[in-house]
Amino acid sequence: MRYVKLKIYGKVQGVGMRYFIKRKADVFKVFGYAKNLPDSTVEALLIGDNDNINYLIEDIKVGPSLAKVSKIEILEDKEINSKEFENIGYFYFEIY
Repeated sequence: MRYVKLKIYGKVQGVGMRYFIKRKADVFKVFGYAKNLPDSTVEALLIGDNDNINYLIEDIKVGPSLAKVSKIEILEDKEINSKEFENIGYFYFEIY
């Protein structure tokens, strides 16, 4: 299981990016959250299977039709075990 925290830059607020990420995360069975930050970026925490997270990140690079992603910064990227996953407490995908 993998834990990845991303910061997404570009035209990513007010274009449905968080809901786009949630829909894709639900398809890929990835847990975590997406939230707008005050600096006009979006932060996303992704927890799940390594391949599914990679597929999700590729979709985020494209984003919804009104978005224009200029950069994705990986803030954290680590392997976690099931006990660590339980302690994180995300068993579905949330939007803040």
